[in-house]
Amino acid sequence: MLRRWALTLVTIATVLALLPITGMAYAAKDYTAERYDVSIVMQPGGALEVTETVVFRFMGGPFTYVLREIPEDKTGGEVDVKWHFAQTSDTTHTFVLTYRALGVVFQGSGADVLEWDALPEDRSYAIGSSTVTLAYPGGLQPVSTPQVLGGRAQVGTGDGRATFTAQNLTDDDTLTIGAQFPLGSIVTAQPQWQQRRAFVAAGTSRAVPTGLLAFGGVLLAGLVGLALLWNSQRRSDTTGWGSSMALTSTPPGNLPPALATALTVNGATPSILQAVAALFDLARRGVVRIVELEARKWWGGRQYAIELLQQPSGLEPQEQGLLGILFQTKKGPRTSVKLDEFASQYTRRSKEFTQPLERELERRGLVDPARKQLRTRTSVAGFLALGLGIVLAAAGLAIGVAPGVSGTFTNFYIAAIMIGGGGALFLVGISALVVGAVLSPLTDRGDAQADQWRGFQKYLNDVTRGREMAPRLDAFDAYLPLAAGFGLLQQWGKAFSKQENAQVPAWFQGAAGSLRSATDSFGSFAAMTAAMHSSASSAGGGAAGGAAGGGGSSAG
Repeated sequence: MLRRWALTLVTIATVLALLPITGMAYAAKDYTAERYDVSIVMQPGGALEVTETVVFRFMGGPFTYVLREIPEDKTGGEVDVKWHFAQTSDTTHTFVLTYRALGVVFQGSGADVLEWDALPEDRSYAIGSSTVTLAYPGGLQPVSTPQVLGGRAQVGTGDGRATFTAQNLTDDDTLTIGAQFPLGSIVTAQPQWQQRRAFVAAGTSRAVPTGLLAFGGVLLAGLVGLALLWNSQRRSDTTGWGSSMALTSTPPGNLPPALATALTVNGATPSILQAVAALFDLARRGVVRIVELEARKWWGGRQYAIELLQQPSGLEPQEQGLLGILFQTKKGPRTSVKLDEFASQYTRRSKEFTQPLERELERRGLVDPARKQLRTRTSVAGFLALGLGIVLAAAGLAIGVAPGVSGTFTNFYIAAIMIGGGGALFLVGISALVVGAVLSPLTDRGDAQADQWRGFQKYLNDVTRGREMAPRLDAFDAYLPLAAGFGLLQQWGKAFSKQENAQVPAWFQGAAGSLRSATDSFGSFAAMTAAMHSSASSAGGGAAGGAAGGGGSSAG
């Protein structure tokens, strides 16, 4: 073990020692362009004959390639040009690239227009100097002096050409040139990319009202349907049950803790918190007990076990299911299970507890099966609308970019309807999920009882926060199952640990070797509740028109 640690430390030290050397090696590899000259010859019809001459100085190395990316915007397609060569360092190389860019000159407002990024926009090197020469076709002259549209350069004009010169350009500096010529002197019709943009713009402008109409119609229909659904499930004001939550310092009824706390959960959907509440209630009734195990190692944490003492008749169905989860295995029955296995056992077999509990809520007239089914269907419909809306909108976008220049506007109308309707369905789906989440499956009687139990839940919460006086000491054990079901287990234990003469419940037994006083006993119990809280949380219970050209260039 010591040798392994020593080797690890030596390795770390070696890596740290080599970092400065490695950094120097990478820092020594650099390159610049001493010159980047560009010759642009305009062709009748709007094409450009471009020749780029670049003189790279490589410092350090080695270098094995140079890359030039010619972008697709207004050029007919992206092209990557890559020169490969033998490893080289500390030298100068000249690279020459000639290419033809089609359909660059376009028809503007009263003129044929050229806009071109003469230098790569996306590059990682500086340029010492650059001379860009623009030659006009057939002695044609621009209607105004050519300009620098982006970057900085000096402009000179001569017979049938313009020259742009720049010095000391950083890797962020660009150079975009522009010139205008008499309308129709270079191009007699819009280039394809310009026709495409005009076609898309016209189709979009025509189809937008249709898309808005589809969006508004679907959204209105969906929201009206949800409003009617919500109104049909509105609580009656003549039931005689109260609807306000009033704080109460005593339990409002004698419901089993798992049932009482499940009523306060959104949708009356039980979780592991209700299982913990049922477990502590069984412990209070002498069915099970929780004991602290003797630690086997001096550095080991506290460990606990749940032990089955008896299995009397007359247990609630959910209680029988919980005991089955804990003590019935594939290998047969057992009488003890470690506390840290509680969450994993519950997660795998939770239906054995939750389904009987849900049926018991229905049997007692607290949950309406029809309302519960409607809640589920509303949520499912929300997910379906959400997914269908995304699919429709995505398909509409695909159709919208599909038509060619010579196509019709039909696709734009179809795309607008699909995008508008899909967007509306997406919003309706979200609204349906919200309605499904807040739609209560409780009967009027169950809703009234839920309000009363929430008032008691608020009281317990206020006690843990010091806003209410703590009840008598024996209430600690009596209210513990309810506090656990409300998600207040750890806070409830802390609130009573601060009181004098606080005693742990009789069903809890600390390890004999770790208990020297009542304080030690309560500390062991508090550690158990913290472990149970952590276990429940882990199981999901919780608590409360631009320029063309440019492109990139690099070397390596």
